[in-house]
Amino acid sequence: MIKRLIKKLGEKIGLTEVEVTGILFFAVMLLVGLSVRYYGNQDAPLPSFDYSKQDSLFLRLRAVSDSLTAADTINGSAVSSPKKTKALLNRKININLAAKDELILLPGIGDKMASNIIEYRTKSGRFKKPEDIMEVKGIGPAKFEKMKDFITL
Repeated sequence: MIKRLIKKLGEKIGLTEVEVTGILFFAVMLLVGLSVRYYGNQDAPLPSFDYSKQDSLFLRLRAVSDSLTAADTINGSAVSSPKKTKALLNRKININLAAKDELILLPGIGDKMASNIIEYRTKSGRFKKPEDIMEVKGIGPAKFEKMKDFITL
């Protein structure tokens, strides 16, 4: 009986039996899917989400981006900020042990300033407290404020 109905329907609209069967199959699947979606989720509570982790990540990203210096930009667009941001998100840099390439990751520290830090460290010994980095020529209170959250001893 269904086969005859499919054949007659196909003749009326100019499709083969296989094409009509395919169309009917997709129509039935669509209706089943919509039914499951509508009736299956009626009692489900809305999911709750704790945004505190994303908020802290955002604040750290903002701190890094706010601390970019003019040397970090060319024509107003950030050059090395994605590298700095990614590298600083999950760790602090030990200013007593860090190599030049690690020091460059700090906000406001470029190639020359990293060399100055290493030179100072070699001549004067280890930093005793984070604030001691301000004794390096070119690092003042403003630059220290930008990097203090990303350094350790």
